[in-house]
Amino acid sequence: MSKTYQILTLLRNCRIPLEIIFPILQFILLRIDETKEFGDDGKPTGRIIGYSLTCVELTDYERFTAKVSTLNIPITNDELQAIRNDGGKVLIELENATIMPYINERNNALTDSIKADGFRVVPDKEVNLL
Repeated sequence: MSKTYQILTLLRNCRIPLEIIFPILQFILLRIDETKEFGDDGKPTGRIIGYSLTCVELTDYERFTAKVSTLNIPITNDELQAIRNDGGKVLIELENATIMPYINERNNALTDSIKADGFRVVPDKEVNLL
């Protein structure tokens, strides 16, 4: 049985710039996972269509996932994990990031969808820690 939700918000189906929530779009990158395409039958096609980035924001250390729609990324998950295993951190900046609320039916909760065109690794000299 499917549930019906009524979303009473002006933000419904509206992507807003992420910098409204986070004035500085620099985040600690924890993990990079492939995002795969699903066919009309709901089964994975095996085609990679982007990446999911697990990040931490630098003010309250909230963890979130952002999806990027590019296949050209500046660092792989293996490279990232090697840096992290050596005690390092990788800061990134999301490009053209947006956020939109949606209902996650699996968790029965209002959740954020964060998407970006891509990301870049922030050189140490450009780190902005407020």
